[in-house]
Amino acid sequence: MKIFSFRAVDEAKKNQKGVVYAHDKEEGIALLSRCGMTVTALQRAGFFTRFFSRKLSPRDKLYLARNLYIILKSGLSITQGARILIRDLKSGPLKSFLIHLVSSIEKGEPIYKSFEAFPDFFNEIDVQVIKIGEYSGNLTQALFRWSEDVKKNIETQSSIASALVYPAIILAVACAVIVLIVTFVMPKIADLVSQMGTDVPKFTKVMLTISLFVGEYLWYVVGGIVGFIVALVWFALSRKGKQFFLHMFTVVPPLSSLAEAMALRNFCFLLKSLLTSGINLAQALDLIEHTMFHPVYKKATGQLREKIIQGVDVSDALMSETAFPGSFSGILGIASRTGSIIEVLGILQEFYEEDVKTKIRNLLALIEPLMLIFLGLLVGGIAISVLVPIYQQISAQMGGV
Repeated sequence: MKIFSFRAVDEAKKNQKGVVYAHDKEEGIALLSRCGMTVTALQRAGFFTRFFSRKLSPRDKLYLARNLYIILKSGLSITQGARILIRDLKSGPLKSFLIHLVSSIEKGEPIYKSFEAFPDFFNEIDVQVIKIGEYSGNLTQALFRWSEDVKKNIETQSSIASALVYPAIILAVACAVIVLIVTFVMPKIADLVSQMGTDVPKFTKVMLTISLFVGEYLWYVVGGIVGFIVALVWFALSRKGKQFFLHMFTVVPPLSSLAEAMALRNFCFLLKSLLTSGINLAQALDLIEHTMFHPVYKKATGQLREKIIQGVDVSDALMSETAFPGSFSGILGIASRTGSIIEVLGILQEFYEEDVKTKIRNLLALIEPLMLIFLGLLVGGIAISVLVPIYQQISAQMGGV
């Protein structure tokens, strides 16, 4: 779909502006008219508008989940409540989605289809939660569970961001000091060394050569670094980039344990939500298989579903899947026999949520000393490269005396 910027007047004679997703201008005008807006201007959005309109922030997602839950709980229809939200929202991705949602519902499409049409906004888990809630008739409860899940993710992201503030400040100050040394101090040292005429170590020669090059071509170096960062971010946001970083997340040792805990937490959350909605175990596992990001647990979930379809007991099927931790399989197997699997899944979900938080804290605690060690070695190397020729010159002079 294309992105169009629009200006319009709503039913309350209030000016509205934003972006709308459509295949052409005619479809964009039709989408806005279904939301009670009279279009006054519509054109293709610029590059920056398109770039910043392709991502829904976690807080916008939480706002959407909570308000949709309140709308249904209060007895309003989704379209009535969404129109109220559209009037009050400023221009942004959330407003664009609500416009599409209203139009989609009025055309008779299921609600989850609108979520499915925005893969950059909502992941597979979000879509499946809405889909199952809609088909099972428990959409209100599904929205409540979804909002709670989004809230927990925001809390986790906030804790990570706050923990990274101090290391980020240290890194920024250290980089500024290093740039100052390389661009202004080291060239002066290079002039001093050349006047001394002493034979300096190779390490010092390398550092001086690098500093002189950076000092002479500073803006080219800065442009290259900025270009590399932009290219890296662009690659990370692309489909192949996401797949690459996801693969690294699941195989790199310090991060792989965190990925496993997150996968098991998502497994428990989804299975609990689906079983609560009245979906049978085989269907639930089929849906979970399509939403699992971890390749090992994705494969294990599919194999578990096949065994249950073949009539294997749930406990035996779980124990035969070695990808799942033994304690995890054993507890769920016993719960399936006692009929308390939904309650146990909730307990396991909370356990793995705490496990994820603990692992994140441990990783962040490891980053800070590693960063300090790296910066210490870097600054120490620069200092040694400066001090060695000075020490050699002093020693030569003292020997001559």
